[in-house]
Amino acid sequence: MAIVLHSPGMDRQSIQPAPEYTSSAPAPPYSADPQPSERRLNISPRSSQRYLTRGNVIVEHKHATVVFQNQGSDRKTPSFGANSLIDGVVSAHGERDSITRVDFKLQGSIQVTNAVNGLRKQTISQVHTLFQHTEGEICPSEIPFAIPFPTKYTDVDKEHNLPPSFCSGLDAMTSLSAKCHYTVLITIYRHSWHFLPKTKSIRIPVRYYPRSRPPRPPLFSRLLPSVKVQPDEWMQISSTIQTRDGSGLQPLQCHFFIPSVQIFTLSRAIPFHIQVSGPCSSIRELFGSASKFQEPIVSVKLMRQVIVDLMGEKSWRNIEHAHGDVRALPPPMTCGNEGEGCGCDTVFLDWEGEVRSADEVSVGGFNSGALIVRDFLQLEIAPAHQKSSKILPSLKRQVIKLVTDPFEDDQPEGQDAWMI
Repeated sequence: MAIVLHSPGMDRQSIQPAPEYTSSAPAPPYSADPQPSERRLNISPRSSQRYLTRGNVIVEHKHATVVFQNQGSDRKTPSFGANSLIDGVVSAHGERDSITRVDFKLQGSIQVTNAVNGLRKQTISQVHTLFQHTEGEICPSEIPFAIPFPTKYTDVDKEHNLPPSFCSGLDAMTSLSAKCHYTVLITIYRHSWHFLPKTKSIRIPVRYYPRSRPPRPPLFSRLLPSVKVQPDEWMQISSTIQTRDGSGLQPLQCHFFIPSVQIFTLSRAIPFHIQVSGPCSSIRELFGSASKFQEPIVSVKLMRQVIVDLMGEKSWRNIEHAHGDVRALPPPMTCGNEGEGCGCDTVFLDWEGEVRSADEVSVGGFNSGALIVRDFLQLEIAPAHQKSSKILPSLKRQVIKLVTDPFEDDQPEGQDAWMI
């Protein structure tokens, strides 16, 4: 392309075109994925990158059509993340010259109940005027809007993060329920023959799903091959499995290992390792007698706790979201002697497995003041014959945090995902 420079004081005959320039060569392709002969040591994805979203959500109503742009191609309900824009257009139906004003209202609330009380708390109430009639002006056929979705709200002079869309139905045992929901209200005002404004409103439910990611990549290794070379990658939670009074048996020691990051992606499996150790006689009691030999109950569950705080009175319910896959590791327990007087040294039993969040869980834990949602892993170990066994059942819980996005920057759609 020729570039011509011109100045009023220059002789037009002396002006010469600049030489031709060609575009620079494109940058070579780069990839964050290692080659077969390479190994990734670490990666820091750009948390500020915005992923492109394609598709619109169209809401048809007898009074207007509302189009929400930049939505996922498979979405039926408009969804937004933290720091995102609610953008689109409103097309009013009917005679546009009678329209005097069009308002856009974003509403949000938290509703919680327990056995004796209930509370509805407003988190958002923002009104934006999209069109205001002036003399000689007619409402356009398409009215654009671009409204930022807030990320904070204030409750009793204390600022909280805006909670995600969430619903926990009424529990028959605790009478506890909780709901966080958001709506967009489009209101169209018109002149009428009786000089009273005619108002038509369209209420549209929307979802708020703030995204987040863990601070470092997930651990894909099993415990035994990696604990010596990566000891900091594992967290050990220890407990004691008690015996009944007067049983004459010594307690067992239990060690529950999970990745030390304690922050996990909803769509990824959480690895774990369990080790139980103790005298052979106590281990044998855990499995039952030789005539009634049976595997003990070893389970790992992913639980969610919903806590409602009404006027300082807290009530809660625990919900099981997933049951882990637990596998016993060789070698099997061996003991050459019979009875409780076994003189074997300490015996070690190991299990490993994974647990993954249920597909219907779409948000991680949060704290919005009146409503707190948190997640934890629950390890339960019980003897094969609980009623007659001299070993008591054991229950151990460890709080974790669930986030929406993986550490890797590989998601094709969505808004920014922030490091935890």
